[in-house]
Amino acid sequence: MSVARTDPEWRGRGVATLLQHTIAVYAKRRGIRTLRLLVASDNRPSLRACARGGFSQVCEATHIYSNLRNSNRRRKVTPSSPSDRQLSKLLKSRRIARTRGYVGYRRHFIKPTKNLLIRLRDEGNIYTTGQETLLVSRPDTLFGTPRSSLSILDGAAAKSLIAAKEVAHGLGARTLSAYIPYDAYEISVAKRLHFRRSPWAKHCLIFEKRI
Repeated sequence: MSVARTDPEWRGRGVATLLQHTIAVYAKRRGIRTLRLLVASDNRPSLRACARGGFSQVCEATHIYSNLRNSNRRRKVTPSSPSDRQLSKLLKSRRIARTRGYVGYRRHFIKPTKNLLIRLRDEGNIYTTGQETLLVSRPDTLFGTPRSSLSILDGAAAKSLIAAKEVAHGLGARTLSAYIPYDAYEISVAKRLHFRRSPWAKHCLIFEKRI
């Protein structure tokens, strides 16, 4: 669930609660059993709506991005082909544990399973460079500029962010964005590597509800 806003004149009348209920019914009819959303930590009305709707916080993160303004020359990027066993090990990586098993993918959060990682691998979204394993999405142009998203599945923050820039640039992206753990050290590393924090998600809380 994302991008929900209530007209100021209609706030406090149960609109958010009605929308949550309607979406839950719609999703359940289609076999979906989990709803997930993120809210800025200072958005108190939305936090209250999540509590009323039965959502529970599962992790917290910050959203960063970097403009890839190097040369237009595309580097050769070779997707990794980790075995099923290696993918299973990723589910227990320290990186994924930092956000309690949830990772950002494009504009949302997902909870990786072995089958999901296999699918992403087969679609060419998982790359490896040495000790770093990265989930880098194919660029989309939803906001006008080709943009890739990153999740670090395994490896050190600094080396992973550097490698991800090269991978995304090679894919033709002009912007790379990522959700990283809400952690002072991680944020300082990202800043040193010329990543900026997105104003709308400097500190975001991720919520989940089983339906």
